[in-house]
Amino acid sequence: MANRQEDEAARRFDATQKEAEQGHADAQYNLGEMYRKGEGVSKNEVEAYAWFLFAKPNGDEVTSKMVSTLEKRLTAEQIEKGQARAAELHRLYGAK
Repeated sequence: MANRQEDEAARRFDATQKEAEQGHADAQYNLGEMYRKGEGVSKNEVEAYAWFLFAKPNGDEVTSKMVSTLEKRLTAEQIEKGQARAAELHRLYGAK
């Protein structure tokens, strides 16, 4: 049963990632949540922070709150890594 749930979570992650890369702000936020919670992917708050930052210009108040929440938990080095990753995401997927 766990393997089936893990497989389904991984499929949802893959589908969400594709949508996020295509510029869908909701999917970008959801991908951040998946990284934050470790749903379908290894938990990674720095990557979550990067996706929330990337989604923030197109997001809503909830996205801004997640950025603020993670900034309180992450170290300065982790924030810097997340910001660099968000810049990379913008270069890769930002301007279509």
